[in-house]
Amino acid sequence: MIIGLFQIVPAQGYATANFQTQGDEWVSSNNDSISSGIHLAQVTYGISVFNSGNTVMGNITYTLDADNIVDMDDEEYAQRNGSFIHWVYPTDRVIVEGDWIFTAVASGYYYSKYVPMKINRWTNKSIFNSDGYQLAQFNATFENSTCDFIYGSIRTYEHNLTNATFSATILLDTFSTDAPIYYFSEQNEQAIAYNLNKSLIDINRTYNFSVVIKLNSTTNNSSTISVIEYKPLISIALATGRHSAGGTNITATMPVDMLPDHVHYASASTNISNEWSY
Repeated sequence: MIIGLFQIVPAQGYATANFQTQGDEWVSSNNDSISSGIHLAQVTYGISVFNSGNTVMGNITYTLDADNIVDMDDEEYAQRNGSFIHWVYPTDRVIVEGDWIFTAVASGYYYSKYVPMKINRWTNKSIFNSDGYQLAQFNATFENSTCDFIYGSIRTYEHNLTNATFSATILLDTFSTDAPIYYFSEQNEQAIAYNLNKSLIDINRTYNFSVVIKLNSTTNNSSTISVIEYKPLISIALATGRHSAGGTNITATMPVDMLPDHVHYASASTNISNEWSY
């Protein structure tokens, strides 16, 4: 279940923002394919603020109360007290118009879920012993479109080895696909995200995606990397959602009836008084 992301028309005299919480059931694999069918899915929860107004937001804080949390993103900004997690972002971390800050937690809940799509991933090179480039490709085939929207992402992360750091960045202008995209976001050099136009998706058609990734190594203690295997993180999500309008304040609190299962409270605050949507 995904709640948000909806852009609203600014009211006179107010900044506007969307506060989003989401409950996701993720199927993941280190292999190069995930087939359709029954899989074991881990439940995660996300929280974010999207700036849809002509302003800049600062002093960002998030609070989440959820059961059975086993891991969290942005841990360096988080304080945990029992089931409550409170993130306080640095003052120089701001949200400009059309941007957002997203963080997430992973729970210890797992459920068997039917996945109505298949994904395949491959690269022209995955073993590196020096800096280089990688053409990363994947495809996705959807068995049905019984969801509200479809979104995906490609992400790279630094790999810390014993004596070296190996980093991967996306060459943003090399991304290509034959899938119908209505929204694309170049979040940074290590992440891109996109929403597909669900109404134009052909069932059982295979859609292709590709991007070039640059890989660099830096060494410590005069050591060198002998060999490393690298592949990017590819994701596709089928989502359903609800939304509603909120009041005007510096703080947004998600309505209880819109919280994901096992989440009891979620809020966000900024230094700007926003007209909120949820």
